[in-house]
Amino acid sequence: DDEAYASAGPAGGSGLMWFRFRYSAGYLQLAEHASAAALAGDSRALQGVLKDSPAHVEALCGLASVCERSGHGELAASYLAAALGAYEAALGPALLLRGGLLDPRCRLRCELRENAAFLRTLSRRAASASRSGCHRTAADLCRLLVG
Repeated sequence: DDEAYASAGPAGGSGLMWFRFRYSAGYLQLAEHASAAALAGDSRALQGVLKDSPAHVEALCGLASVCERSGHGELAASYLAAALGAYEAALGPALLLRGGLLDPRCRLRCELRENAAFLRTLSRRAASASRSGCHRTAADLCRLLVG
């Protein structure tokens, strides 16, 4: 099983819902492979990970990094968008019924290691949108980052 999913739970009496991403053991094993391939700039290994798991966020982000370094900004942006789509799919129905990330009561703890990849992906997508001249989209993505 190589999937990521989000879980949420109430935090005190504040009415806020804090959530975190959780990853299966298979996903984490592929993530280590994808991270090593991204550091080495090995796009073939990253594509191999995507062949086995098409929505693997670490591999998608790794390919985005390789594309950015080689000057293929549009392709990098499409990989980042696919990574955010995979995260959106991981949110699950319970969180989406509450309004997902757009509901001001739903929060993501930034200090949790499990959430770091999502926050980095969101930040990189905002920077990519800004470079492409989509400043309003970049600002909306930044609003999601700061909660």
